[in-house]
Amino acid sequence: MALIWLKGSETHELSVASGLLDTIRKKQTELVAFEDLGDIEACRICGYNIVAQQDDPSEGDEDESRTSLIQSLFIKPAKSKFSQFKSAMFQSNIERYRLCHNCRSRTTGWFGGEYARFAKAAAAHASPANVNTDVAVSGKFLPGRIIRQALVNICAASQPGVCIKYKNIKSLVTDRYSTADLGSVKLGLYINADKNPRSSGVTVFADTAKERVEFVAEYSSWPLGWILTLGGVSFDGTLDVTQWSLMKDEEKADLNLQIPCRWNSSPYPGDFRDPEDLKRTI
Repeated sequence: MALIWLKGSETHELSVASGLLDTIRKKQTELVAFEDLGDIEACRICGYNIVAQQDDPSEGDEDESRTSLIQSLFIKPAKSKFSQFKSAMFQSNIERYRLCHNCRSRTTGWFGGEYARFAKAAAAHASPANVNTDVAVSGKFLPGRIIRQALVNICAASQPGVCIKYKNIKSLVTDRYSTADLGSVKLGLYINADKNPRSSGVTVFADTAKERVEFVAEYSSWPLGWILTLGGVSFDGTLDVTQWSLMKDEEKADLNLQIPCRWNSSPYPGDFRDPEDLKRTI
């Protein structure tokens, strides 16, 4: 399967059928407009200007210590809003995990504990020995909280615009008691086998074999990987858990999941190639 990852007006590994090029260019234009929706310095959830907050002594310093659960993502600076993918795991031009103090504290308090409990259950299976198999993860969990924390992570590590354009996502992460039908937005889950983190921000993904071009955003930190698809089709190679957005905050469920275990060695979102293959192609 020939995969293409695009960022803004630049391309990587671009070798596609001419019939897809117009669609790809259209998506690139849409991505430019998408990024222009919000302030690059603002909290990705509420829109509060973080630079102004950091200049206010009453707000205090940002807590960068909770890397075991909610990583502070330091990402290579880009020359412009749109950067070509490079051989680095963090590809967006976001300087750090961008949430204001209030949004970070509130969402971590609401959802973080259950997310960590689910991650602990998945960690037992997150190893290279399980790659390309579906592993069983079961137990009584609060799926509504797990999906909300996953969405918080993706939004915080992406460009501005996600919560502005997708009001249903913002509703889920700002109101713990809300539920929402995500509609054309799909969230896929996989188990990260090799402990590499990966964060893409919203980018254009093209599958030439299926002649499909769509927006995706990935946030993966061992042992869980999440891929958000902004186009109505869940990402191949993941378990679609979008329906968890319809579950209430305190709604427990006996989960018996078969979650795909994948390599996470590539810098490209949704690229599950094994490390040896990557050595030959990157």
